[in-house]
Amino acid sequence: RMERGDLSGDEMPSFLTQICDALDAAHGENIVHRDLKPENVWIVTPKRGKPFVKLLDFGIAKLLSTGEKSATQTGMVMGTPHYMSPEQCHGKAVDHRTDIYAMGVMRSQLYSGRMPFQGETFAEILAKQIVDTPEPPSKHAPVPAELDRLIMRCLAKDPAARPQSAKELGQTLGQVLTGVAA
Repeated sequence: RMERGDLSGDEMPSFLTQICDALDAAHGENIVHRDLKPENVWIVTPKRGKPFVKLLDFGIAKLLSTGEKSATQTGMVMGTPHYMSPEQCHGKAVDHRTDIYAMGVMRSQLYSGRMPFQGETFAEILAKQIVDTPEPPSKHAPVPAELDRLIMRCLAKDPAARPQSAKELGQTLGQVLTGVAA
């Protein structure tokens, strides 16, 4: 639906916050998705009721055992390069904040119509994810300043500079999108 431009402005806040709610639930069970991308977000349209979001393909997800702080063995690179966090691209340990980064990529793509990093090869995209600072979505499309700042926070190279939970991201996003709609 994103590629077809088939997402209405009325649906967006609900769908985006539902993704955050689903991630919050997974993270609450110590599960990190690690391959969050539009293809793994399914919009279900029931016969009755409103459409809702489901997260799919937890194929490379990692269950963090109690007390474990990272989800990936150091040196192991897994995921879809355009949506991978810098720490994931580097093969470093990841936690739930890698999914927050992927949410930033998806939001940037959704609001600007383009990926934060372009490249012809897997390695070129990985290198840009690690080193380059993406342009704000507002450079490519009209994006409200508050939303632009939130997307850029999600895309921070340092996980500590990103929203620290999917719940926090969902709440902040809800507030920003409510302000945008008004």
